[in-house]
Amino acid sequence: MRNSIATPRSAANSLSAAGLVLCAGTFALVPALADVISGTGQPGATTLGQTTATQIRVQSQGTGHGLIVPYFTTQDDATTMLNITNTDRENGKVVKLRIRGAGNGDVLLSMTLLLAPGDMWAAALQRRDPGMSVLFSHPNDKTCTLPQIPSSGSEQLKTNRLAVSYSTSEKANQTREGTVEYITMADIPAAAMYGAARQTQSELFQAIKHVNGVAPCGTVLNRLLDENFTSESVAAEFGLAAPTGGLTGRWIIMNVPKSLTFTGAMHAVRAVDSDGNDARANFVQFPQTDVLYPAAKVDGVTADPLLRTQAYPGKSAQGAATSPATTTPAVAALHLDFPDFSTPYTVAPGVEAPLVQAAQFTQAMSVKAAANEYLTEPSAQFKTDWVLSSPARRFSVAVDHGVAQPRVLYSMVPATGAQYYHELNAGLSPADKNQSCTSYNHNALEIADRDGLFRMGPQFTGSPIFVHLCGVVSVVPFNTGTPTVSTLQASVTRAQIGFTSFGPAEGWAKLHTVDPNTQLGRPLLAGAFSSAVNPAARPGVSANYGMNSEHWYTR
Repeated sequence: MRNSIATPRSAANSLSAAGLVLCAGTFALVPALADVISGTGQPGATTLGQTTATQIRVQSQGTGHGLIVPYFTTQDDATTMLNITNTDRENGKVVKLRIRGAGNGDVLLSMTLLLAPGDMWAAALQRRDPGMSVLFSHPNDKTCTLPQIPSSGSEQLKTNRLAVSYSTSEKANQTREGTVEYITMADIPAAAMYGAARQTQSELFQAIKHVNGVAPCGTVLNRLLDENFTSESVAAEFGLAAPTGGLTGRWIIMNVPKSLTFTGAMHAVRAVDSDGNDARANFVQFPQTDVLYPAAKVDGVTADPLLRTQAYPGKSAQGAATSPATTTPAVAALHLDFPDFSTPYTVAPGVEAPLVQAAQFTQAMSVKAAANEYLTEPSAQFKTDWVLSSPARRFSVAVDHGVAQPRVLYSMVPATGAQYYHELNAGLSPADKNQSCTSYNHNALEIADRDGLFRMGPQFTGSPIFVHLCGVVSVVPFNTGTPTVSTLQASVTRAQIGFTSFGPAEGWAKLHTVDPNTQLGRPLLAGAFSSAVNPAARPGVSANYGMNSEHWYTR
């Protein structure tokens, strides 16, 4: 079906519930379920290749098995461009693309990309009437996608996973900020080792390999759309292999009317072996269908507390349940919801495996402090926003907004012991009950001017400032209480810290993120976005400037 996600607490539509999937004018019946497979042997027609990865690493650039865009926006006439490249010259890639909202990490779009060796895929997120974000593919891009992007070249983001209490305009606004993630589900080897004589390339590889600039695609891809590969030999015979690395990408936020541009590398998520080298991960190819995933098996493939059967309305900092666990998922999971970054990738499949995987993912991004510069000097109308993104947060805590009174649900991440998020540091937002907020200790934020004079923090003698950051992504404008004085014009999870009366016009700041209850850091990807205006620019010359830099971290 073209619907990429289903309404919370509802079954999929009647065609999907019957197991019927439409793709390129054909219909196919969907088998029972999808599984995570730990590969064996060497990639070939009978085996997927030995899974050797044991850990997750996240780095600010380079290549990986997955990619993260910490923040996208289409607010204030902005366009976010997304360019990814498969640098692997020996393997194609089956890649899950997922776009999440900034507020609760709810899924706004799910697609599968099929990248040939050396292939690039370019897309952009833009705002369109009636205020919704739309994903556009590059008009000259001929890479295969599931579902196929319409001839118009665009796919509107979905709102049916957002809170039902939001108005139509509020739902549209929720699609205008968030995060983007890419996960390699499987490799597609280019080697000629298939067919009866084991001397030809697989039909699947031939379908995704560009011929005269165009990938043939074709009906062979329907098996990826609707078949659940539960057997290693069946998946291998089709031309799939357990995933390796090689993905890299860049994002660009461009505001044409204001002549502002910000850019950066996508964060690379690497699956590595015990020596820290890139390695082969578990096979996690799930069909791109909106058919319901069996609730009895869902706890084995995700740590997402809204999708899991067992989640907790309350838990202590040390991982003890303080209220009875749920017994049914808050949101009915679909096959296309998987994999996510908690699906067992570097750990052996099992009931607690997603909790272990989520803990690896969270720990890989955890920091004790994050710091950067800021500029708010008025002569050139400098403005600075900090973007504080926590893509791992959704696997520990999320708001169940499908009930009359929204509530926070937690997963045990890690499976035992001290927790990254718990009822002492995460709860419902006082401003928007469909979001959760994370609290930080008093004096968590230090602010110093350029001469090293501290205006906030442990060395500041004034009143302490309590920092509360809401949503999966928080945008913090510096030194302003005025909504219009902001570089990014964020509104979904904009934070106001309140240091307008004494904050210096320029300097540096540090956010301390250690949880005093557990001494754990928090998972964070952060950057500073600044803009300025040259009042002396002559007519016809651009007077606006944009600059951005990643934070530096204490781990």
